[in-house]
Amino acid sequence: MKPTESSQGDPTTPSEPTTPTNPTQETEEESQIKNPKTGDNIITNVILFITSIVAIGTLTIVSKKTRE
Repeated sequence: MKPTESSQGDPTTPSEPTTPTNPTQETEEESQIKNPKTGDNIITNVILFITSIVAIGTLTIVSKKTRE
């Protein structure tokens, strides 16, 4: 059986961007800034939740003291 022309072709097409096999430390840091890990998002959400609870508690205390 003879291989066809499409199966013999170069495995990478010109339209695909080529990525280095061993990215440098600078490239890894740059990708971290553009796409932070999930842990960073979780920490941010926890901080926002705690801040919201503290703000609600503070407003409740202040409103009770102003009624008295």
